[in-house]
Amino acid sequence: MLSAKEMRRWKIQLMNNKVWFIIATLIVSVLIFVFYSRESITPPEGAAHLTLIESKVAACLDGSPPGFYYRPGHENGAKKWIIFLRGGAWCFSEPDCAERSTTQLGSSKHWPKWFVPPIDGLGSSDGSRNPDFWNWNLAVVQYCDGSSFSSHRSRSFTVGNKDVLFRGADILEAVFSTLEVQHNLNKSEDIIFAGCSAGGLGVILHLDWVAERYPDTKVRGLADAGYFFPYKHPDTFLDPFGANLGAAVRHFNVSVPLGTSYTCWLVYYATDQQWRCFLPRYLLPHIRTPLFLLQSQVDSWHVRHLADIQCVVKDLPKPEETHCTHDVIGGRMQKFAEEFNDEITSVLADSPHVSYVVTSCYAHCMSGLDYQSDLWREKLNTIDDNAMPTWLNRKFSTWYKTGEMVKQVESVSPHAC
Repeated sequence: MLSAKEMRRWKIQLMNNKVWFIIATLIVSVLIFVFYSRESITPPEGAAHLTLIESKVAACLDGSPPGFYYRPGHENGAKKWIIFLRGGAWCFSEPDCAERSTTQLGSSKHWPKWFVPPIDGLGSSDGSRNPDFWNWNLAVVQYCDGSSFSSHRSRSFTVGNKDVLFRGADILEAVFSTLEVQHNLNKSEDIIFAGCSAGGLGVILHLDWVAERYPDTKVRGLADAGYFFPYKHPDTFLDPFGANLGAAVRHFNVSVPLGTSYTCWLVYYATDQQWRCFLPRYLLPHIRTPLFLLQSQVDSWHVRHLADIQCVVKDLPKPEETHCTHDVIGGRMQKFAEEFNDEITSVLADSPHVSYVVTSCYAHCMSGLDYQSDLWREKLNTIDDNAMPTWLNRKFSTWYKTGEMVKQVESVSPHAC
């Protein structure tokens, strides 16, 4: 049996052990907290912070809240905006969209707290690299609906044990409403409505809607890699993209007309061909707001998915990639590029509102807010012998400031960039 003195010593030792255990637990808890919340404690330089939108209607494919990344403007850019729609292709069937709903392209559950725009792109906060737009408000809209922000199906559908929603148009409305309430977007002086890939198509679809929403604001569009065109494979003569698009438009009620698409809608409504209004070939002649198209005639996504050319044109291909031979580059790829050039120049030859720069750079998206930021400052050549070579960022900035039309197409010479 312990003596009274030994009992006191035991109690003191036990108490000390408890104190050290509590201290150790607190230290570990603090370290865990700092590790998982370090993004919110020390934001990266030039970063935009995530805002999730709680809405009864707007939702990602899986029902989680949509959102955007916001970085405030300052000085003379305090009332000027870049609103950028991110891309990520479409989903064309219920199983395809259900699978997408488990990824960051269909759910906001695992989006990071911060988005850091590439230093050489349109959203860069470095004034030496992005002198015209570095201090503008920046809102980067996350893509999680699979329809270029155009779908509106009131009821969900079930695939297996997943309920999937199509609320792309509702997401766009919620984003703009939230930016107005929280950041005074409705008092803006300038808005560049931009996007890449499926987001670039979203710009073409909704640019007039944005301009109509802010009649006292200078609104301009930048559609980067958003010109998808119905290309028939030379062997099969099939246009899988156009066929899939038509089915998706009808099935998922991708039919709420916003801005430009409404006037196009009226043209094709009687023949039940409204899906055509999701192809720039049919949509762009109806646009009323100045738009700058940035596109590659050998867009890497188009070449792979439309022309079925699976090799790549890169200086340093990945181990799993095969570099295209000269025969492929000078044959099938050359033919694809020539057809694309014919398409865009014929569709837009007389357009009073749409300018374009078409490069021969093997890339997908060049404005530097989703991919390959260095291309935004890429030097361009031209098929016009009397025109001086220029740079993408300078070409866009000059167009934005002066309003002068730009119709520039590089000579067909697919190259790595």
